[in-house]
Amino acid sequence: MKSRFPIAMLLLVAALATSVCRTSEPDTAQLEELPKEIADNLKPAPNSDLLISIAPVAAPSPLATPGKRSGPIFLRACSETQNYQVQVLYPVTVCSRRDLVASTFLAAAPPRSSGPVATATVKSYKLTGFEGKILPSPFLCQTRNGPWLATIVRNIQCNEATSCVMVIMGVPSCPACPAFLWAGANCQVNNRPTQVQFIDPPVEQGTAVLSPCSSQTNCGGSNPTSSPIHPTD
Repeated sequence: MKSRFPIAMLLLVAALATSVCRTSEPDTAQLEELPKEIADNLKPAPNSDLLISIAPVAAPSPLATPGKRSGPIFLRACSETQNYQVQVLYPVTVCSRRDLVASTFLAAAPPRSSGPVATATVKSYKLTGFEGKILPSPFLCQTRNGPWLATIVRNIQCNEATSCVMVIMGVPSCPACPAFLWAGANCQVNNRPTQVQFIDPPVEQGTAVLSPCSSQTNCGGSNPTSSPIHPTD
């Protein structure tokens, strides 16, 4: 009789521990199924059990081509590449096993010290199947709109054609996050993609990188000198 008591106590403790573990896991039973338009864009993150869905981006608009001008064509002395950083809102969905916390795989932008405050939204769903197969246990999915940090790289070519490429940096686990491409003068603040909500003006990161547009121009070194803009044939 005495030998049975410790065994019974051990079984009771194990049962309680199992109960605690179960109740500590997120409950997906009451959640809605992840919408199909989001689930269709789920991609496995490399070397993990995460599934990531980023709202699709329309095909990039063709870059503006300068029109033909009458008379001589003038070149810039130097082409220019400048990096910027900005905070944006854009929906990203992460699905994971219930014992993982999806939000830990997203890198939100730091709180702003001044200016407008972004309204972050979070929605939770469950995912019961992926790629036509039923999952052994439903995944917990969270859709967040940020705010995220993003980089904009603006390039001004010698013929003045200007383009911008932006990449959202809020999902370190997703190296294939979409890039946004658009064109136009001062594109870091103009003609920006309407799918993205920009929270604040872009901030320059470092100095512009200059490249000579002709052999008569020196754009490098610690004391670059630029020749006057000159016509070409």
